[in-house]
Amino acid sequence: RITLTLDKRSFHGIIVSNEVKYKHLQTVVIRSAAKGSNILFQISRIIQPDNSFLYSGRMIDNEHSIVYQIRKNEKTQYTMDETALSTILQDCSHP
Repeated sequence: RITLTLDKRSFHGIIVSNEVKYKHLQTVVIRSAAKGSNILFQISRIIQPDNSFLYSGRMIDNEHSIVYQIRKNEKTQYTMDETALSTILQDCSHP
C-alpha cells in the first residue's frame, strides 16, 4: 500500500505496475485501495539532462468520467487539474 499527497489531495492505493523504461523514465500505476473504487493513478518520473526530475501523470475515475492531470506551474509546483475523461480518450465506437 502507498499514500500519495498532491495539491492537498491524498490518494491511498496499491501499486499494480512499476516499470523502468530506458534509464531516464519510470512509470508507476496505482489502483485505489478504497472498496468498490476503480480509480487508477499513473505517474511517471522523467530524469532531465541536468539530472533534475519532472513528473507527469493522471488520475482516472471511470465511474464519474473525471481525469485529474498533473501539471507543473510556473513556480515549479505541481497541481492536479480536473478535466472530463472524454477529452483524453478517443471514441472507438463504430457508426
